[in-house]
Amino acid sequence: MKLRKKYIVLSLLLVLMLGCGKQKKVINSKDYSEISEVDMVNKNIKTEELQNIMYPLIENPNLLNKYGNIISSYRLENFPDIFYNNYSQNFLDENNNFVMPNEEKINSFLLDYDENQYKMHLEKNMNDMKNELSKKPKYKNKELDKKTEEFINSIEEKLASMDEIRNYYKNKEYQKDNFEKGKVLSEKYVKSYRNSLEKYDKFFHEFRKTMYVVMKNSISILNAQTGKSILYNKLKVNLLCEMFRDKFYGSKLSIDTSKPFVIEDNDKEKYVNELKSIQKTLDYTISDMRKLDASKLSQENISNEEFKNFLHKIEKISKNTKIIITKIETGKNNEVNEMINEYSEKVEKLKKE
Repeated sequence: MKLRKKYIVLSLLLVLMLGCGKQKKVINSKDYSEISEVDMVNKNIKTEELQNIMYPLIENPNLLNKYGNIISSYRLENFPDIFYNNYSQNFLDENNNFVMPNEEKINSFLLDYDENQYKMHLEKNMNDMKNELSKKPKYKNKELDKKTEEFINSIEEKLASMDEIRNYYKNKEYQKDNFEKGKVLSEKYVKSYRNSLEKYDKFFHEFRKTMYVVMKNSISILNAQTGKSILYNKLKVNLLCEMFRDKFYGSKLSIDTSKPFVIEDNDKEKYVNELKSIQKTLDYTISDMRKLDASKLSQENISNEEFKNFLHKIEKISKNTKIIITKIETGKNNEVNEMINEYSEKVEKLKKE
């Protein structure tokens, strides 16, 4: 009997040890050995599409920055969206339906509203972009320009709606009509708010698609001119880090670290496989960088210490992303959002160096 108990205890220990050694997948994704690397040469893009993306930027090199400036200023305005948070707390229920406020809530809303905070940077960058869109250059990226224009129009509608709401409560019009106009303005604002998010999502993804093509084109040119130089590898690392960020965040302006990570893609296996493809390419790129000799460093005016410091930071980032992928793959999503935010902070610091 005692011997049998020993066998049972030993068996349980063995099961626990084996279970700790390999985490069980909840998403049936491929192993890294089955995953291909990320395409770095735009091989899946037709010549005409490549020309539509590249020619306008060759003609006007500042154009890409102007698209990017709109995104940056929009993120600044909406991280978090102070107006929406303030308005929803005082005037909306959990389904975004209008709720008649009391004087205390109206005063709270007006006290927290600073119109310059929402508009200054965004309107300047939108006007710059509208000026570009009104021009008739020889080459145009029609798809990106269309989505940019739609996004700008949606933001202008939202800002106009915000102004109407502010003036309505500031001028105490609600005392004359018992919030009848307030209800109409609320519905109009919520509709414009949702529309702006939808248009931003489409504009953002078209812009990122353009960015990827431009960066891959630069990587291909560098490879042809200099071979696998430090600059070539750094550009690859930069692109791969951006790809990770887009897979983690999408067009979301922020991630709530108090909640578990959620895969929004319906095809979860494909999502994890794409993460693994980025990870595999990053690991191979790091491996290539380790093989670079001192002559390459001197040719590109990079000190050994500077190079080692960069490599060390990229290696740490790569370890973090691999852990994130494993946690997503095994369904351990509670810590993932916090890890993604930490990843994003590290990448931003690396870019500034």
